Amino acid sequence: MRVYIGVAILLGACTGDITGDPVPLPMAPPPAPVQVTVRDGNAPQAGVDVLFQNSDGSLISETKTDANGAASAPMATGNVTVIRTFAAGSAAQREPEIYTYVGAAAGDQLLLGDANDDTGTPKTINVTVPASATGNVNITATCGAGQGSAPTVQMTMAGCPSSVEFFVTDGDGDSFVEKLPSAPTVDLSNGSFEGTLSTSFSAENVGSDVASVAVQVYAMDGTHELYSSDSQTITAGTPANVDLPNLHGIDELVVTTIDAANGSQMISSRQPYVAAPHTFDASANLLPYISSAAYKSTGVTWTETGAGTAEFVVATLAVSGAHKYTRYVIAPHAGTTLALPTLPGGGTAYNPAASDAITGTLGLGAMTGGYTSARQFAFSTPNLVDGAPMNGTLALSYAGSAPTL
Repeated sequence: MRVYIGVAILLGACTGDITGDPVPLPMAPPPAPVQVTVRDGNAPQAGVDVLFQNSDGSLISETKTDANGAASAPMATGNVTVIRTFAAGSAAQREPEIYTYVGAAAGDQLLLGDANDDTGTPKTINVTVPASATGNVNITATCGAGQGSAPTVQMTMAGCPSSVEFFVTDGDGDSFVEKLPSAPTVDLSNGSFEGTLSTSFSAENVGSDVASVAVQVYAMDGTHELYSSDSQTITAGTPANVDLPNLHGIDELVVTTIDAANGSQMISSRQPYVAAPHTFDASANLLPYISSAAYKSTGVTWTETGAGTAEFVVATLAVSGAHKYTRYVIAPHAGTTLALPTLPGGGTAYNPAASDAITGTLGLGAMTGGYTSARQFAFSTPNLVDGAPMNGTLALSYAGSAPTL
């Protein structure tokens, strides 16, 4: 009797259960969602159209951003498109802007929007500055600016985060930075002005095909510029002398622009801010140069010259036809062709026709962290190179004017 029971149990284990009915296999969990958040400054933008598509172009979801400016959909990999339109007569009125991330992947947290909020209602705050300030005082923050005389300077602010980094400089060029909570009244009176420091920029390994090397230093709060030095043109063996503010506890972004016979490149690096001499290797992190870029309703083609490996491509297509709009695309680099994704649903109005007039800009990019890192912030900075990670680099090769995203 025991033998027969054992056989029945064994058969049940093979076929499903003791009755012989099959047991469903456990289903694979759905992929993690891809989320996109649309913000201008720190102000969420609700009601913005978002399309989630599979890699073959089929529609996963068409939705709108919620009160937090966010929209999401579960997807393994595919395209995400944000369709921004602007009401006629509004302060932010401009032609529609359509942003597409090609090759978005499960778990992505994509951020899109203008660096500053120009749709909200500006507020005026009073900032108390040190009594030692000389002459006119300028204050810059990620969400506003102002100028005036000590002890109180008024600033116009909009879309501020909970804490704000303030960069303060007086008529002598002395300065400091300090982060405080956002409030109608801000007390910076205990800030300590420090004078500028003299330093130098120099270049090495400048190729014979390079016409010029220019360097600019920025003090950054994330991807927001608080301070910018003048651009300094340098050549091998001839350093440029420059005075920089003596700041502490903030990021420094160094952007080197290389103009060569075959095109131009921008290479940015980020590190803790320090007003110290910098030597730039003009042969490091270079990408292929771009030429012969052609913009069509189906996408972009171009020619590449030189060494280096691009990881992604960014393109801007200004379309004029029945109506005007701009398509922005970031995609993995795969040869010298970028196919413009076809948009379904509410996006069909923004698929260019063969008869439309199209102009554009194009860039090849590579950065520490690769394309996965680049696409997270690509459409939330005034310039892509602002997004170089701490102790890392971002390179952008482009034809003509630098792509502005």
